[in-house]
Amino acid sequence: MAVVATLWLAFAGDFAHAGQTIGGPSDPAPPLPPPIAGDNFGYFSVRPDLRKCASPACGGVFVQRVNHLTTRCADGKLRPECYVAGVSLQALNLPADQEDSVQVRVKNGTVLLKGQLIVKPFSPLNTPGLFDATEVWLAATDVRPTGTFFRAVDTGIVCAAAPCLSFQEFKLNAYGQTEIAGVDLSLVGANDELLGLAHEALRTEEGILVAGKHKVVSGPAGEASALVASQFYLPVDSGKPEK
Repeated sequence: MAVVATLWLAFAGDFAHAGQTIGGPSDPAPPLPPPIAGDNFGYFSVRPDLRKCASPACGGVFVQRVNHLTTRCADGKLRPECYVAGVSLQALNLPADQEDSVQVRVKNGTVLLKGQLIVKPFSPLNTPGLFDATEVWLAATDVRPTGTFFRAVDTGIVCAAAPCLSFQEFKLNAYGQTEIAGVDLSLVGANDELLGLAHEALRTEEGILVAGKHKVVSGPAGEASALVASQFYLPVDSGKPEK
């Protein structure tokens, strides 16, 4: 029995080690680990408030939880979207000039925000809430996004034939992930610099945020789904000029 147990442990160790190798020697690196599920929650789209009335009742923005029909507002009620008097970027610790430029993008609605709706302590009833942002992602263009919102990551997997399931997508504000054959950013209309930054960011664990729809691609290895972007978003980093 002791000999059998020893052989089994040796085999199990070899099997576990072998399971860490994906593909063949041509693979440049093992695939990136998927982001923690909780990292894909708390994302909101932004719409400018174009009404004409006195602040803070007007002049803020409307926020909506992406990929959901309703959003819980600061007063606890569910609505299609929530008005907030302002967006706090304090958690990002941005330099003053950079924060000003990001706030312009927030006002224009060309961002995705991660964070939560809050009410200032001791505020009177029916006071508009605020949005406390922990992440800001800037849209590549002014084009209005359509489709579903995802986080997309290039895992670095190399296949002998296409289509290759070398990307992972994570639906925002939802659980689960899906392997896909590609992320097409060509229809967004972004300039070459932003496209280069996006493809570089795709190869990081954080990836990029994408709004879009799926299409079927085919090749020698059969058929697979790919994500076609209507818009993509890059993260705001402290000290980095915003495009």
